[in-house]
Amino acid sequence: MERTASRGGTGTAPAGTGSASEKAAPGFGHAAAALLRVPGLASPEVAARVQQRLSALAGVFAVRLEPEEGLVRVTFDSERTPVQELLDVVMEDGQGRQGYRATLVEATW
Repeated sequence: MERTASRGGTGTAPAGTGSASEKAAPGFGHAAAALLRVPGLASPEVAARVQQRLSALAGVFAVRLEPEEGLVRVTFDSERTPVQELLDVVMEDGQGRQGYRATLVEATW
């Protein structure tokens, strides 16, 4: 059974040719996908930091950036990593300071 949650966006966007980061995963467990809107992704520095932060989370299998659209697609294990943690890691810089703005457009699991 598929569940979808949407907030603050149009739902889906066409697949881009942005960069992708994938981790080998022994099965996908409770695979889920989240589409995040992160303003400023057109900046290579912002894109690199956002991708690095998300890729470092346990339970994240893949991160695909669509810089021109300001979107990030994340495939993750919903039992290990809640959607809110995806947003939090983008919004904090790891040292308690403000990072980047991020909103959930859609989540499917």
